Amino acid sequence: MIGIPSVKYADDKVEGMGFAIPISRAIPILDELMKREVLTEKEQGYLGVTCIDVTSDANEMYKIPIGAYVYEVSKDGAAKEGGVQVGDIITAINGMEISSKEALTQKVHSYRIGTEVTLTIQRSSNGKYKEIELKVKLKGKSTIDGLEGSDNSESDNSDNNDITIPIPKNDDNDGNGNNGQQGGNSGDIFGNGDDYYGNGSDDFFDFFNQFFN
Repeated sequence: MIGIPSVKYADDKVEGMGFAIPISRAIPILDELMKREVLTEKEQGYLGVTCIDVTSDANEMYKIPIGAYVYEVSKDGAAKEGGVQVGDIITAINGMEISSKEALTQKVHSYRIGTEVTLTIQRSSNGKYKEIELKVKLKGKSTIDGLEGSDNSESDNSDNNDITIPIPKNDDNDGNGNNGQQGGNSGDIFGNGDDYYGNGSDDFFDFFNQFFN
């Protein structure tokens, strides 16, 4: 078998056309499903982070990788010990793609406390994202105490719906003496002035904010 059919198109004007998931992507998922245990809440592993989704709009406009954006890290959590940092974007666990905090929640909870997992991370460095892998040993639910928002694998609180993802800054000079800014002065990204979004524009902030809520 070379793939699993996922979509088929048929029309009287063209011959039927189908699409399939490559077997190379399907095998890891099938293996996981075969090995997956049904765990109680006390047995489930936790990362100890608060995450929000990176939307397709953010990805298209600002080239922020799609995944679960780490907004907060528990000081006693597994993620902290494994080297996960605020601002990291989790894109896969054990080679399986993660495209949202919900997907991350389900995946993390399928592992038992004490299980070591490999997180694929996109980390911003000088305005560009670089992929790294981190080994993390999952801990219990008690390690999420103190987190303010909803954790990708921890709580049901949805207070982080209003959190926005900062756009990575490039600290290198751009050749025009602007020290990494885009289209302005004083270190801002979108215009002139001292604030992050340029010109102190509430209108622009509202426009930017709608893509991350």
